[in-house]
Amino acid sequence: MSRWVWLGLGVAALASARAESLRLVAGEVDRRDSLVELLAAAGGRYPPAYVAVDGRVFPVQLDSAGKGHLILDRLAAGESLKLEAAERPVVGLIAAERQGKTVVFKTGGEVAPVTYQAEAGEFPRGGIDEKYRRGGYVHPLVSPAGKVVSGDFPEGHLHHHGVWFAWTNTRFQGRKPDFWNMGAGTGKVEFEALESFGGGAVFGELMGRHRYLDLTASPPVAALDEKWRMRVLPPAGGVPAVHRLDLTVRQECATEDPLILPEYHYGGLGFRGNQLWNGAGNLIVLTSDGETDRVKANATRARWCYVGGLVDGGPSGVAILGHPGNFRFPEPIRVHPGEPFFCFAPSQLGEWRIEPGKAHVARYRFVVFDGAPDRELIERWWRDYAEPVAVERE
Repeated sequence: MSRWVWLGLGVAALASARAESLRLVAGEVDRRDSLVELLAAAGGRYPPAYVAVDGRVFPVQLDSAGKGHLILDRLAAGESLKLEAAERPVVGLIAAERQGKTVVFKTGGEVAPVTYQAEAGEFPRGGIDEKYRRGGYVHPLVSPAGKVVSGDFPEGHLHHHGVWFAWTNTRFQGRKPDFWNMGAGTGKVEFEALESFGGGAVFGELMGRHRYLDLTASPPVAALDEKWRMRVLPPAGGVPAVHRLDLTVRQECATEDPLILPEYHYGGLGFRGNQLWNGAGNLIVLTSDGETDRVKANATRARWCYVGGLVDGGPSGVAILGHPGNFRFPEPIRVHPGEPFFCFAPSQLGEWRIEPGKAHVARYRFVVFDGAPDRELIERWWRDYAEPVAVERE
């Protein structure tokens, strides 16, 4: 049985906040449908909403850590907006539903832009080796027009799964597990637990746990503990309409031994595109430096990269935005010469390691839309993500 879950809008958690005024400052970026993290609530409680002088109402939602957020619909660069605390009813915009071994996020009715595969699901066809069974990834990613832009279990690359994370060339306790190429049978990433999920007026949120198993040891040894925080934001208006997913990946050593990552040309955040884009001439690529040749784009460093192609006669795709706080930002990228595959790959720049007691954290935003990519527009989306709206108390 499926169930819808709403979180972050609990009346007990938000009610009875004392009146408080805030000012949102756009900075040098034109803001549209921007996610804003609020200051710590005065008195420890946030109001259900804030209201602007022009009557616009901004619902407040708490995340899993108890921090308040709102969506700022518009604010021009160089301007600011004063908000007053308000007791207003709040309507949920995003719902989260557990459907078997997945969690489906829905926005505005039946549009389901993001599905998280929790426990390992069934294979899409026969003849696939059991080694390739995996959970803990995102697929499908769906555009506002309902087009699927991600791929799963593609022929020849059965270890590619929509949006996933894994390391390839590694050393651990003197062994060399490969957590990416699952067919080798030396390592794998498996779903461990779904800590929480739910929806609300500002975003849907999910917390999932994964672990990296070194299968070259007997018995297998966990090398890394990984936690995903996913936030599905409401559809953004304007042209083009977009769906947005924020992903934070946090990795910590599972033992007292480091995971060593030698120099390698891929490994990290992976994205597999729609199989319709397979073949050298079928993938549309645009990097933050303006490169559109996939071969020339490969092994460059990029703030963001668009990956897309034709679906049902028109272009659709995803802009993958890297956060400036990420290790080795702007991260090197892997763009496959013939397959619809993209990867942010920090190991291209040389050996490094994840040390015990020191978490490795990587953050990305996925902006899914229909139509041809526009470099100036995607750069504005990236700046909105990288340089968030400033919040001041009045």
